[in-house]
Amino acid sequence: MKILSIHSDGFSFNTREKATALAEDIKEEEKVMKIDNKVLVAFTTIEKKDESNVKAAGIMASDAIGQLAKDIGEKKIILYPYAHLSTSLADSKTAIKILHDLENLLKKEGFDVYRIPFGWYKSFKINNIGHSRAESLRSINVDEYVEKRKEKVVKVEKSTFHVLDLSGNLVPHKKFNYKGYEDLQRFMNYEVSGSREVTVQPPHTKLMKKLELVDYESRADPGHMRWYPRGELIRNILIEYLSKKMQDLGAMQVETPVMFTTKHPIIQQHLKKWAERQYLVKSGDKTLFLRFASDFGLFFMLSDLNISYRNLPMRMYELTKYSFRHEQSGEVVGLRRLRAFTMPDLHTLCKNVEQAVKEFERQYQICINFMNDLEVDYEVGFRVVKEFWDVHKDWILSLIKKVNKPALVELFPKRDAYWIMKFEFNFVDFTEKAAALPTIQIDVDMARQYGIQYTNENGDKVHPTILHCSPSGALERVVYAILEKAAKNIEAEDVPMFPLWLSPTQVRVIPVKDEFIKYSEQIVKKLEKNQIRADLDDRSDSVGKKIRNAGQEWIPYIIVIGEKEVKSNKLAIRVRKERGKILELTVNKFIDLLKKEITIETFLPLPEPLRNLKNSPIFI
Repeated sequence: MKILSIHSDGFSFNTREKATALAEDIKEEEKVMKIDNKVLVAFTTIEKKDESNVKAAGIMASDAIGQLAKDIGEKKIILYPYAHLSTSLADSKTAIKILHDLENLLKKEGFDVYRIPFGWYKSFKINNIGHSRAESLRSINVDEYVEKRKEKVVKVEKSTFHVLDLSGNLVPHKKFNYKGYEDLQRFMNYEVSGSREVTVQPPHTKLMKKLELVDYESRADPGHMRWYPRGELIRNILIEYLSKKMQDLGAMQVETPVMFTTKHPIIQQHLKKWAERQYLVKSGDKTLFLRFASDFGLFFMLSDLNISYRNLPMRMYELTKYSFRHEQSGEVVGLRRLRAFTMPDLHTLCKNVEQAVKEFERQYQICINFMNDLEVDYEVGFRVVKEFWDVHKDWILSLIKKVNKPALVELFPKRDAYWIMKFEFNFVDFTEKAAALPTIQIDVDMARQYGIQYTNENGDKVHPTILHCSPSGALERVVYAILEKAAKNIEAEDVPMFPLWLSPTQVRVIPVKDEFIKYSEQIVKKLEKNQIRADLDDRSDSVGKKIRNAGQEWIPYIIVIGEKEVKSNKLAIRVRKERGKILELTVNKFIDLLKKEITIETFLPLPEPLRNLKNSPIFI
């Protein structure tokens, strides 16, 4: 079967008076149709080979069309019999049967389905919307149906969930006592359920706009966001922080293409397995796909290198800005799951699994440090192939002891992916959904697939073991985690805040009158000189309103400048985390206090237009 799908803004057709000898009988009202709004039109050619398994043809076509409709957020589907996509056509009786089955299956999935009559000469009008997935051509091979059914059976029983406690006990997830570990239970429930659909709007979606960080862009594909200056500043600080960590680790930074041809055999394998999640781009007569991580480009690069065992472990780092993944529409919400995201990606070539285990520990500690600096709580998850678990379970226990909390362990009876173990630190949000942040994977297969080799001590060519590490996960998710933690604080009547080192404005200076603006500017400049982000509220509002505005923007420190402060050379400083407690310090003593509190060396200044609020634009 061949299916040419077009997402159209409206559709209409008319049957002609003349019908073919194969035409099905239809009512008069079925000869004309007009739809004025969006609809997915599936031009469907039933082929000779579909006769071998009529049921499978209907099910596979329903899965393909239904999944595409879900991905593009379309409820209306038109099934249009179209004999022009193949020269090997099924007999009319079989074709009509499959089209009827297909119609019924899609209706059971909740779609509004319109089936165009078979065997009639027709004219039609269609208006291709023209987005990245508005056109697609799929081939359905009924011979694959049995194999796919077998795979689904295997997946049902492929893994089991447990909790590894700090005493080394591996407890089945239903028998563990979660008292005191309620977020671990929420994380476990999320993983066991397998559902990723979001039914409740998470609170960070309001906070990200209220704080003028990031917003939806209605003229883009859902899951592609617009970042305002303060939000982009946070993201850039994270980039600087993580890049410095990778440099300290000895990683070499590289950059690889954002899109690749679909003709390469490895990419074809990937597209065959995950076709519905990829962004495809037409360029002339070429079809390209947008990467979802740096693996493709980096592994192609590594396969071209001459590598010696003396070079190992060899670390390569890329900031993939942007990576693309066509997530299902029901899963895309706010910053938790996006279709375009920024991913710091570290890959390390190791001689063997033993060297990878040692290198894993160094990178694991970087992940721990990052989460501590981020000041958000997290749950630990390990996915482990049983053969690796049996040998390394004491080592895995030592890893969870480093964070002093029990961990989710998903055990796989055998390896059916490229990794033998991976871990994530997961944040559990206000709506009890979990999202992975830092992750490390021990990969024993990709080097073979890509032909990556190194020369060992004996002069033999050997495939290395590869560590995949993102020390933060997607940076958009990092901002999501901070905002969701703040939402929890608000619910608990606690003070919502950014970590001080990430706060866009760390200090706000408020002059009581215009005559104190020049003095206030001097304070701002001195703070900036000492790598402290400060702004000046020189607007004409009352002092009380300025203080309230600063509180609504989560400014950590507020300095009010009046005659008393100018004469005494002491600042009146409101401390947000202490609910407005006033400190009286000289500017030098205040700078010393901040330098002790800001333990992260990474610093980026506020953009110039944001330093004087009188001249700052309002974004929302």
